[in-house]
Amino acid sequence: MNRSGILGVSLAFLLAMGCTTPSTPPSPGTDNLSSSITDPGTSSITDPGTSSFTDPGVIPGTSSVANSSSTDPNGTSNSVPSSSIYVASSAATSSSNNITATCGTGQLPTPISGGTSGWGSRYWDCCKPSCSWRENTMAIGTPNGIARNCSATNQESMCFIDRGTWFEGTKSGCEASGEAFTCYSNAPYAVCDKLAYGFAAVPSSTPACGKCFQLDFNGGAKYGTPKPAHLLMKGKTMIVMASNTGGDVGSGQFDILIPGGGLGAFKDGCAKQWGVDVNNTALVGETYGGFTSTCQAKLGWDAPVASYKACVIGMCDKLFGTNPALSQLYEGCKWYANWMNAVDNPTFTYKEVTCPAELVAKYKSSFH
Repeated sequence: MNRSGILGVSLAFLLAMGCTTPSTPPSPGTDNLSSSITDPGTSSITDPGTSSFTDPGVIPGTSSVANSSSTDPNGTSNSVPSSSIYVASSAATSSSNNITATCGTGQLPTPISGGTSGWGSRYWDCCKPSCSWRENTMAIGTPNGIARNCSATNQESMCFIDRGTWFEGTKSGCEASGEAFTCYSNAPYAVCDKLAYGFAAVPSSTPACGKCFQLDFNGGAKYGTPKPAHLLMKGKTMIVMASNTGGDVGSGQFDILIPGGGLGAFKDGCAKQWGVDVNNTALVGETYGGFTSTCQAKLGWDAPVASYKACVIGMCDKLFGTNPALSQLYEGCKWYANWMNAVDNPTFTYKEVTCPAELVAKYKSSFH
């Protein structure tokens, strides 16, 4: 789906809602979990800044990255060498103190050798993840099972109901009368100052639900000359688990799930979960680009990194910081400002790796 807006990032919403195309009522023996809405996926944004380039922000794509152990989102052969396999320490937590804690010996994964060039956008639309639909995961044998979804009050809930002769998927909260949403535990967090964990939407061209990818940031920018925030990312690593797919997520793009990253076209889910006016961009940020796009428009395109970070954190405070029920989103939002430096569309080298136990625990449904 083609979109335009203000610099920034994508919002993976196509199957972000976990939705598929409309379908006819299920017949006996069929597995029909399709919802009544097609979610177009990520967004695209232009950069009205002072530079001479156009920043489409998040390039529309499909929200489903497909990487088997031998295929990367670009469709190239990319098996997982033993040197890239990383099993994280179970001591990793979401504590904000980890943002500045020096990574200990053996805590960082082995740097990627070879790999594929990619870039990161951002979103959080509250919709049911596409990997929470049975036909996108369990029915086709993806690793680590089906992604959990949660109720409007952030309680884990069933992803589908076995009706005997067919399976009925719980409807995405981004649809009318929908009841299934993204769980707040999917917010990103720092393991230490150079390593973070999180979730992402990937291109829907190849199955990738339940797979993990190591992103080694290289200090570059997807569009234009790297800004100071991009340079500060060099040497940092993030491991993301694919929980969503998007029709507007492009090849090599990972749409990282970040609170305050932008709601995209399907806002009703966050309106239900958060109880806020999702059309109030001063509160929820720009539809495509979120808090950073709002702060760029306010401060200009060449403000100091500290100014952008302070602006984003101020928006985190206002939207998430006053409601204890949103504390996980609040921490994830501040993580983006502090660990990622509120960076816009950074580049990296990526490769599929073994999923850390902590991410699997946050991902996997306990009902299915």
